[in-house]
Amino acid sequence: MVGSTSALPFVETCAEEFNLLQDDLSVSVTGSGTGVGIKSLATGTADIAMASREVKAEEVEIYGDRFEPFPIAIDAVCIAVSRDVYDGGVKEMSRDQLLSIYNGEIDSWKNLGGLDEPIAAIARVAGSGTRDVFSEVVMGRLDHETPGPIRIVAATPGSGR
Repeated sequence: MVGSTSALPFVETCAEEFNLLQDDLSVSVTGSGTGVGIKSLATGTADIAMASREVKAEEVEIYGDRFEPFPIAIDAVCIAVSRDVYDGGVKEMSRDQLLSIYNGEIDSWKNLGGLDEPIAAIARVAGSGTRDVFSEVVMGRLDHETPGPIRIVAATPGSGR
């Protein structure tokens, strides 16, 4: 099984239990992002893809439409700020304000009622289903690229991030 790092902790636990209950098969799980999971399934290097989004039209064009979804959970994307930012006065944020941060229009917490400190926005790596959901829901389009000083982070296996 290859794919979504947000599904990884749950699927790893399931695989461990499955492997303990029988000796005929061994399931291994690798978190590498939804896009890699879908490609791995389509090219035959994985038997199961973990995905935190729907298969994209361009993926169907490239790999065909033989994907069969089996929902295992509902995945959510949440926005969080550090304790220092919250204690500094930023208690809430609108979607438009979040959009302005990731568009590079707001670059200080002062613009949101906080301290006069720079915003260090963080985004997921390309190929992440979580990034795709954020881009589509918050930014308004799937192909959005965030300008400015955004830190790109990969999830730590087993961290649920």
